Amino acid sequence: AKPRASDFLKAKQLGRYLSSNPTRGLYYHKRRSDDELLWTYAYCDASLYIHSVSGIAVFLGTPDYVTHINLNAAIISQTKQEETKVGSTMHSELLAMGRAVVAVEWVANMREEWASLAGAGIIFSDSLNAIHFVTGTGSTPSRQTRHLRMKLAYIRQAVDLGRVRFVFVPSHLNCADALTKALGRVLHQRHSDNLMGEPI
Repeated sequence: AKPRASDFLKAKQLGRYLSSNPTRGLYYHKRRSDDELLWTYAYCDASLYIHSVSGIAVFLGTPDYVTHINLNAAIISQTKQEETKVGSTMHSELLAMGRAVVAVEWVANMREEWASLAGAGIIFSDSLNAIHFVTGTGSTPSRQTRHLRMKLAYIRQAVDLGRVRFVFVPSHLNCADALTKALGRVLHQRHSDNLMGEPI
C-alpha cells in the first residue's frame, strides 16, 4: 500500500534478474497417464546457527526415490530463520520437520477436493536421528531431548495418524539444502533447477 525505497530497489533487482534470464520459470508437467496418482511430498533441511534456518520445499507429483529429481516446480518453497535458540543439529532439523508437516497438511486439505491423489504426505529429510526420534524407531536419550517433547507432539500425532511419513534422503540430493545455506555452484544450480522443475 505504501511502498518504500527498498521495495522499489527489490523490484528493480527482480526485473533485472528476469530480463537476463528469459527462459527461467516454474515448470509443471501433466500426468504421464490418467491413472497416475499425485503425491504430496516435501524436502526439509536446517542449518545450525544460534538461531537455526529452516528450509522446506513442497511438491505435487510422483517422488523419485533414487535421483530425487522433480518433474514439477515446488508449490511451496520457504526459508525461515527460527526464533527459538537451538542447542543441537537434531533440534534445528526437528524445527524444519515441524514446518514441513504444517505445509504438507495444508496442501492435503486442498487435495481432498481433487481426484487421483495418493495417501500420506512424504517428507524427505537428511537427518536420520531426527527421523528416528519423530517416528519412535531407534533409541534417543530422553534426558537430552526432554525439552523437545512438547514441541514434537504435533509431528508425532501426524505420523501416528498416517498423515505424513518421513524418508531419509542424502544431503547432496536434498533440494531444501539450497534454502538454508551457501553451496558450491554446481550443487546450488542442481537444487535451484530442481526447485523450479527444470530438467537437470
